[in-house]
Amino acid sequence: MVLQGRIPVRMQRARPRARRSRYNVSYRLTRSAPAVIAAFVLIVVVVTATFTYKRIDDFLSTTTGRHFNPIGEVVQAVEPSQGTIAYKLKHGEQVNVLLLGRGGYENDAPYLTDSIMAVTIDPASGRVSMVSIPRDLVIGMNLQSNPSRVWYNKINAAYEVPYTNIICCVASQYQGRDGGGHAAEHEVGKVTGLTFDRYIAVDFKAFRDMVNALGGVDICLSTNLDDYSYPSYGGGYHPIHFKAGCQHLSGEQALQIARSRHAEQAAQSSDFGRARRQQDIMQAPKRRPF
Repeated sequence: MVLQGRIPVRMQRARPRARRSRYNVSYRLTRSAPAVIAAFVLIVVVVTATFTYKRIDDFLSTTTGRHFNPIGEVVQAVEPSQGTIAYKLKHGEQVNVLLLGRGGYENDAPYLTDSIMAVTIDPASGRVSMVSIPRDLVIGMNLQSNPSRVWYNKINAAYEVPYTNIICCVASQYQGRDGGGHAAEHEVGKVTGLTFDRYIAVDFKAFRDMVNALGGVDICLSTNLDDYSYPSYGGGYHPIHFKAGCQHLSGEQALQIARSRHAEQAAQSSDFGRARRQQDIMQAPKRRPF
């Protein structure tokens, strides 16, 4: 999908200098749960895209020793306020969550969201769907105080707008701690036609921690993956190699599979190939025998 924008304005691609982020997981899902647990719950919901709500509960009861259905718990809330996720689920309304993956302080562009997924929860069918948005999709963004001003850039730059000087005069609703998430919600919403109820942004460290907390993940590659231009944390490149077939991955290995963009193999080198691998990682827990 390609969007035709309006009058282009000056476009900047200067990347911010790497700096330590103040948090590993930012989210609007809950303020009471630890960040990684909140992210883990969302991952569980996403990876069970073909599961009913009962299967989600069964999966969590196996791993935690007790029944705890995130969706069921929310639906059972007494008199939820209108417009909340609890209210929407209780009344059978669709819920949309934007899932973002970014580099954090371990990347030279800590706020670029190189993984963008739109997650839809449908209470009527009891299922979850997931769509990946190409990070290199160029769109006309309306994020400045003058709403008629259009800024052309890749969609993965929307999240970094409040945290860098990439553009001036950022609108007030896209400033502050959650400004990046709101900006990404706005721009991805224009592409998908969805209105997002919440967003969650996860950096490299949180991603590795979640995969390791699961004991690793098993994924199957259709071809070999040989990337001689995989970026190392200290600058430069660190070649990575994975064979075709099914294999068990640690958090770091799963991150490499998810991030790789310059594989020698055509099936693995495009953004579509990378999105497919990312979705495979998200769905990996449901294939494991617990």
